[in-house]
Amino acid sequence: MSEKLLLQKIDNLETLIIQLNDKIDNYFGMEDISTEEREEIQKLGDEVASGEYVTLNDL
Repeated sequence: MSEKLLLQKIDNLETLIIQLNDKIDNYFGMEDISTEEREEIQKLGDEVASGEYVTLNDL
């Protein structure tokens, strides 16, 4: 994976985390998260669980 692609993925993750955090701050429930967002969160969780991620130290 190229460095540019990794940085893009990190930026995308950061955006998702910020959006999710905003939703959590604004409401206790997760029901306002769209199906697409739930799928992305599940995908991220699956990638982390299987070890398919790169730490910042590895960059």
